[in-house]
Amino acid sequence: MEKEVVCALIVRQGKLLVTQHGIHSGHPWKWEFPGGKIQPGESREEALVREIREELRIEIGIDDELIPVTHAYGEKVVRLFPFLCRWTGGIMELTEHHTARWVAPGEISGFDMLDADHKMLGEGDNFARLLEYAQG
Repeated sequence: MEKEVVCALIVRQGKLLVTQHGIHSGHPWKWEFPGGKIQPGESREEALVREIREELRIEIGIDDELIPVTHAYGEKVVRLFPFLCRWTGGIMELTEHHTARWVAPGEISGFDMLDADHKMLGEGDNFARLLEYAQG
């Protein structure tokens, strides 16, 4: 069964936020764009705002949706809906991740990203749109 998840490509001052899983997660030491599962009755946007509040304790504004991707992690299949976002408030506090970094979009290829996140960046014009958004 396919699980729908959302992720935020949060840009601030031309840099992109990436977060790293800890040793005890299902994907130890992998990097990702923060986000999570869509709960029943939630829109994708509502789920993303909630997940970012829960994981990072910050507020975001959602500006655009990128092309989604489907990826199978063994038996687990996820449908990832990415959004271009901006930080609008709050002080970051990591509640689920080991660490977080602000990086230039061109530096992402040097990170050991989750497969679905990596795949999403290569889908259609997603990366070009991210670059344009970051240059803003």
